[in-house]
Amino acid sequence: MNQNIHTYISYYRGKGAMDMIKNINSLTNLLSLSLYKEILKKALPSFFI
Repeated sequence: MNQNIHTYISYYRGKGAMDMIKNINSLTNLLSLSLYKEILKKALPSFFI
């Protein structure tokens, strides 16, 4: 059982983690772009008053 867990962890430390990070990045980039636009619309006017 421990060996399976170790293999699982080292897989996600390797290629699996990179694939996950790429997928998460592409999702969060889409989300954060719209979020940043909303945040900037609200935040920037208060900075420049």
